[in-house]
Amino acid sequence: NLAFGAPLVPNNFQDLPFLFCGSGPVGGPGSGTSVVGQLIPAPWALPMPNPTSATTLCPSATKVGAAPAVVVAPTPLPAVITSLTSSVASAVTGKAVTTTLTVVATDPNTPSSGLSYAWQAPAGVTLSCHGVSLNICVAANNANSTITATFTPTVATTLNFTATVSNGVLPAATRSIGLVVVSSSAVAPTFSALTATPTTGITAGTRVTLTATGKSNNKGSVRFTFVQTTGPTVVLSTPTITNATGNATGTTTFIAPTVRVATTLTFLASELDSTGGIATKTVSVVVNPPPVDTVTLICPTCGVPGTANYVQSQAIGGVVQQVGKLTVAAISSATPAVVGGNMTATYFNSGLPDATPGSAALPLTMTLLGQPADPTGTLPGAAICGPAPCWVGVALGVIDDLHGTLVPPTSITVISPLGGQATTTGASAAGPIVIK
Repeated sequence: NLAFGAPLVPNNFQDLPFLFCGSGPVGGPGSGTSVVGQLIPAPWALPMPNPTSATTLCPSATKVGAAPAVVVAPTPLPAVITSLTSSVASAVTGKAVTTTLTVVATDPNTPSSGLSYAWQAPAGVTLSCHGVSLNICVAANNANSTITATFTPTVATTLNFTATVSNGVLPAATRSIGLVVVSSSAVAPTFSALTATPTTGITAGTRVTLTATGKSNNKGSVRFTFVQTTGPTVVLSTPTITNATGNATGTTTFIAPTVRVATTLTFLASELDSTGGIATKTVSVVVNPPPVDTVTLICPTCGVPGTANYVQSQAIGGVVQQVGKLTVAAISSATPAVVGGNMTATYFNSGLPDATPGSAALPLTMTLLGQPADPTGTLPGAAICGPAPCWVGVALGVIDDLHGTLVPPTSITVISPLGGQATTTGASAAGPIVIK
């Protein structure tokens, strides 16, 4: 205070513009160097009011009581192999073979990086991309997505070819494909059928069964092998063989992966006779993305379904102050509910000039986090979600018109991880956005 017993002179941390708004440039006026930003972590919090500088000197700075924006750099992801194919499925001992091997891969990052390809084959095979070793492409090369392999097999066996694709992020993607070599004296078995069950309605998590049937033409036994040739990699179970003498059945299963668009997975089944004969068939299945859900706005804090809640001002320490608290809550029709995947709310005030953050031209966003259903017996005043899981987001200081006034949004759109969305509009106590 200025005199003994006189009122204290306000001198709060948030009232010091160089702390609230930052200061600079670091190199002095006109230097073009960066500005030191707002003090974070901040030594101020509610019920402290926002200083005048919050709307005059630095309207974009984090307001009192609001969480600072955190920019999280996306984690780079390794390359993904979508298919590995061979133009030749089998070979016969004593006969020269040239097969074309093609690997298709993608870089899931934005922006994408260049991909490099390396290959390895069994000894005795000559790869068109070879280095010192005829069967190995040691130096990854971005032109080696398609190569040829030449060899003359001498014994009945399975030759495995492995492709490695890298975008510079570990671990590199790898996939192998087998080429079966049969004896020149072997008699091929009869491959009757190869089916996939179910054939339709396959989505993430669906268990798919591949069934192969056939018989030996040498009065011997047969066995079946299964490999994937296209699509996101899945894990095939160890094949189960029944009635191995005469008519035989081989089965394997896998769990359908999560996809964002309809995606085809192709599998190659080989029927191997006990005398070295072979027959092959392929089967494909289509995995569908999850259905778009229905999103519904709820408002446990205001008791009016289909709305969002906005508190423009409230008494803090006996003084009515602007808070601009926006609470958005939503539920999804997805079964089971996708708690854990965040929703996003986009909101704006259509009356603000286009250059103002929070206008229709520059809408604002916030994240809605998944919350479990309220326990049975939760009182209405303490409700967060109600009887079903929901997603909730809260923002303070909504929306600063840059003239010292916080105004409510006139439109809010919520989008779920599955693509469903809901929009509410209005800006009055009787409208879809409830103002208190």
